[in-house]
Amino acid sequence: MNRHAVEWNSVQAFFLPETLWSTRSATTPLYAERFRGIRCAPAADRHPFYELTVVLNGSGKLRIGGTVRELQPDTVVCLPPGTPHREEAEERLDTLWIGFRSPLPELSGSGPLLLESHRAAETALACWRLAAGSIPESGFELDGILLTLIGLLLRGRANRHAPWQETVLDYLESHCHEECSVPRLARRFHCSESYFHRRFRALTGMPPNEYLIRLRLKKVMFHLQHTSLPLCEIAPLCGFSDPSYLSRLFHRRMGISAGDFRKKRRSTP
Repeated sequence: MNRHAVEWNSVQAFFLPETLWSTRSATTPLYAERFRGIRCAPAADRHPFYELTVVLNGSGKLRIGGTVRELQPDTVVCLPPGTPHREEAEERLDTLWIGFRSPLPELSGSGPLLLESHRAAETALACWRLAAGSIPESGFELDGILLTLIGLLLRGRANRHAPWQETVLDYLESHCHEECSVPRLARRFHCSESYFHRRFRALTGMPPNEYLIRLRLKKVMFHLQHTSLPLCEIAPLCGFSDPSYLSRLFHRRMGISAGDFRKKRRSTP
């Protein structure tokens, strides 16, 4: 998927008709809307239902009452009914809005929920694409996608109370194919770069960059053993932009070429 291949300064809204469902469930999407462009809402908005704001590309701010939340790619925010909010973006922003009703007690009284998750953003994009098709009897599939999104948000809220080490390592496990520099990780976990580096080393016995290299190489070995993908395709899946560099690094670290590793592991019962 190329998220950047879009027409800017446009709005597409799909209000989901009853014909998509033979029987409406308790938790069901009402509409899916996509906005691409510079955003400056003249006044705060509020809805009598829940709304998900999902950022696909660009950056901006979301004002919720007197609080300002930063918006960046893969940011997902769930606003409860009646919450005043306003989006601002001086640069191009590619955003999804999904409105829904839900009697789930887990959402009731929780206040806004915020998550930074590539998986959640991709799930929301799948919801928008399905809504855009308005295929008869697709309502149950839409309900399932929405429940997956809610589950990811609730799990993200629970993870904020998990031990720091568990949260950081879980994040690296899921995002090691992306940029995971110390400055970015420090911002992600709301601490200074020096504190992040010091605490990470104390917990794992190695600096973040070394841990990340080992984690990425572990994923490379998995692909070499269990898929037929060439190294040039494995590299970006595991966070390496240069397959030649990966080839040299793999040989230096493992004492064997990637090709020989694949032959050896596949011939081992």
